[in-house]
Amino acid sequence: MRSRLLVLVLLALVASCAAVPPQAAGEDSIIPAASQATTRWQKLSVDGVPVGLRKLVSFCDDTRCTTEQTLRVQIQQPGETAEQTETRLRYVEARDGRPLQATKVQQSRAASHRLAIEYRGQRLWLSQGQAFTPVTGQAVAQFPHQRQRLFAQHASSGELLTQEWSFAQQAVEAVRYRFTLLNAPLTQALSTALTPWLTVLRWKISKDVQRQGAWQRSAIYYADGDFTVLAQYSESAGQSMWLLPCDEACRAEPLEAMSHVYQRLLRSPYRISDQALNGKVRYQLRGAPSHWQPPGTGQQSVQKEGNDWLVTVCKHCELASPEAAPVDDYLGASYWLPAKASAFAAVVDELIGQASVAPAVKMQRLTRFVSGYMDEVATYSGYATALQAMESAQGDCTEHALMLAALARAAGIPSRVVMGVAYNNERFLGRRFVFVPHMWVEAWTGERWENFDSALGPFSAGHIALAVSHGDQADFLAMNALLDGLRIVSAVQLKSRVADTE
Repeated sequence: MRSRLLVLVLLALVASCAAVPPQAAGEDSIIPAASQATTRWQKLSVDGVPVGLRKLVSFCDDTRCTTEQTLRVQIQQPGETAEQTETRLRYVEARDGRPLQATKVQQSRAASHRLAIEYRGQRLWLSQGQAFTPVTGQAVAQFPHQRQRLFAQHASSGELLTQEWSFAQQAVEAVRYRFTLLNAPLTQALSTALTPWLTVLRWKISKDVQRQGAWQRSAIYYADGDFTVLAQYSESAGQSMWLLPCDEACRAEPLEAMSHVYQRLLRSPYRISDQALNGKVRYQLRGAPSHWQPPGTGQQSVQKEGNDWLVTVCKHCELASPEAAPVDDYLGASYWLPAKASAFAAVVDELIGQASVAPAVKMQRLTRFVSGYMDEVATYSGYATALQAMESAQGDCTEHALMLAALARAAGIPSRVVMGVAYNNERFLGRRFVFVPHMWVEAWTGERWENFDSALGPFSAGHIALAVSHGDQADFLAMNALLDGLRIVSAVQLKSRVADTE
């Protein structure tokens, strides 16, 4: 069965690939010869460990200015060889500052995709693959050259309020910059980091973004007198991240590979028994933003208690109120879940065909297929689409979930991607008794949402849903940001009643 399915999938993929032009892998730089452009380098360090290099190239011609930023990072997981991921951002703007186009290309061993925005008149359009969709609102985002001009105009007032495009959020965001002259004594840590460049640095520029009605610190820039940003500081998952100027000798120095999976493991307050995982567990979550609320799902109920959330998960009982059968929103195809692709139709036809089978049984068949189809060795890099996961058979739980959700939709089963954490009693990359960032699928099986997990195996009370999604990468990045401050402070096994409708 597996070999026959692989042949069907391969034939379908060849046909679909022939119809789609290459997007990320073959995209060449449009930056001219070095003599016509300004080129700078920065080294990325995480907690003092050099892990990547960023190349910044900028030039202007008679009509437009182009800025390109290419970041390459070394990533390695225990027992695996190091690999390189690349992210390229390109901004094109008119000489008068009007934004024209921006693209983001990400490449790794497991994933390669391209996102783009383009202004057509006063309207902003987002391109994902071959699909163009209008961006909500009429806001005009500032691009790098115009932003530098605005820095010069507003620094003396101490503050700049503007708007910028975020590929992570896939939206135009309100941004606030605050300016401080670097003439006051610096802290010892800051002085140590910036000492080689203190003679040219003039400004500290704090960047905040507005989300859910509140300002959140995004980064701190250190700029020269012309407001060229030479250094940048930010924090992620409790780790300090510096981008600092890097000369030719610096670029020749070796980089160390980072293990990004470790960054967002959540420690369990107790060892949770297999008996509890097969029943019902109530968790107390702390440290989440005030505007966030965990979702209620077919097997998860939530309750606010002070600033904490009580989340109850049950393996065999229904906790959330029954939902009306979902509409087409959970059946549609998208860039991340291209459910109409012929590769998915081939698998569905082979596994299910025209037989009259209950949705839950269909999902079980599809889940077993994805579990057997994907490489047993997880690849923790990139964020592939469901079709790319089908093409490569590589990835981690994200690719498992996207591929399973796309197959479910191809089979006519409403499905959504669940983003959360899952408890692990065994060793996960050398650590035990931790909650691991995880993704799985919920499918509407006729009367309720039911959970299916092709990566870790059967759903248990150790699965905590933090968000439900159509699988968009922006939602995945938002969940990662949530995990930076989230803690699980208690886990209590509960007795399940025969008909639990809590």
